[in-house]
Amino acid sequence: MASDAISVAGVVATFKRPAMLRMLLGSLREAAPLRKMIVVDNGFDAETEAVCREQPFRVLYHRPERNLGCGDGIGCGLRLGLEDPAINYFCCFDDDAQATPGAVEALMGGMIAADADLAVPLVTDAGGLVSWTPGVLERQAWQLFCRSRVTPAQYRAACGIGPVPFSWSPWMALALSARVVRECGFPRGDFWMYGEDLEYTLRLTHRHRGVLVPAAVCRHLPPPSSGGNYVGSPHYLRSCLMLQNISYISTRLPHARRIFRHLPGNFRRFLRTHGCTPASLRDGWLAWWRGAVRGKPAGTPGFDGFKNRFLKLPG
Repeated sequence: MASDAISVAGVVATFKRPAMLRMLLGSLREAAPLRKMIVVDNGFDAETEAVCREQPFRVLYHRPERNLGCGDGIGCGLRLGLEDPAINYFCCFDDDAQATPGAVEALMGGMIAADADLAVPLVTDAGGLVSWTPGVLERQAWQLFCRSRVTPAQYRAACGIGPVPFSWSPWMALALSARVVRECGFPRGDFWMYGEDLEYTLRLTHRHRGVLVPAAVCRHLPPPSSGGNYVGSPHYLRSCLMLQNISYISTRLPHARRIFRHLPGNFRRFLRTHGCTPASLRDGWLAWWRGAVRGKPAGTPGFDGFKNRFLKLPG
């Protein structure tokens, strides 16, 4: 496909983080294939709207009637993008992500060269090390990610620059074709937060090809976790949300059973991080009960205890 035939819409769902959104949008100003950026404001924030208005390129600001959460927020942006028949690709971002120069172009090139319908970059942290890695299907790349934290240059030296197939991925940055969105639908909204990216990429790669593009690099720079690891802290409740949603998708969805083998490790990590206490054991059991036994994601009314506890936290 000729470069002038590639028309990309960027999509981000944001919640009261205008400074980070400004940095994301600033990192995308020179992305040649990007025709517009769609910002779904789940926080109904005037400063966020102002950030969108000040950009020198086209930004479509959308304020939904309620907080849609991450999955439905991205889905809303994708729906808005599909209204434009000229858009044939999307790049979805977290609001605390940043693209490096040429990242969008590299994602498009790698996806098209590999005849794939979705692609992810190497994602680095503040120290420049690759983090939040996808479930790559090549043994050498998977073992490298499991053994150590590496820079993009070290990854390329060890595994090359060719696209690598994957089965699941976080979506700090995710490129996908408009065709695959029309065929496979949108991210689910009943997860509310955490795990919806895994379900969506597993659903897409169940029928379509997804690749890691090592030539593309994006940064993920979230704010520090607040409140520590104690039972009931924000970090703790985010872990509970993730456990419930992963328990659901890995046991209840045929296209996601590929990650069931990772489920015990997630529970071990939860107890190692937050301590093996009566409260953490109870919440771990509730996450399994609600997600796997009852078959309900963490945003489902009646099974949204962790969500409600999170929303009651101060601030």
